Amino acid sequence: MDKNKKQTINLNEDDYTVNEQTEDTNPEATGKYPHYPYEGYPKPIYDLEKGNSWGSFICGIMSVVFCFAPIFPLLMSIIGLFLAHEDKKHNELSSKPKSTSAVIGTILSIFGLILNIVIYIIITILIIIFGTYIYNKYMR
Repeated sequence: MDKNKKQTINLNEDDYTVNEQTEDTNPEATGKYPHYPYEGYPKPIYDLEKGNSWGSFICGIMSVVFCFAPIFPLLMSIIGLFLAHEDKKHNELSSKPKSTSAVIGTILSIFGLILNIVIYIIITILIIIFGTYIYNKYMR
């Protein structure tokens, strides 16, 4: 690139433009960004922040469905609660309303977490009861 040539890229929400300024050209001359927008196609709308709410929803469903698995549902519940919290924090900062999928993901993650804890407690009690029964019957 030439020393005298200065290139700036202005990223606006509406338009992507490239401003090339040299000493012998008009500084207000602009050209369209070469890769965008494609002719005949609308501008894509990306809402990347919905990933946290949908991730929370999916993790909540997986924590309930796989509640009898050993450790997987606990991890899914914790990850689901974390993603729902991140989505809530982002929505508060950008003054957006709560997303329904994040709320449902939070409810499912909490339900899956409680269900897993209850199942672990029941399994532990059954192991203790069965162990004492075996010990009293065969070890004495």
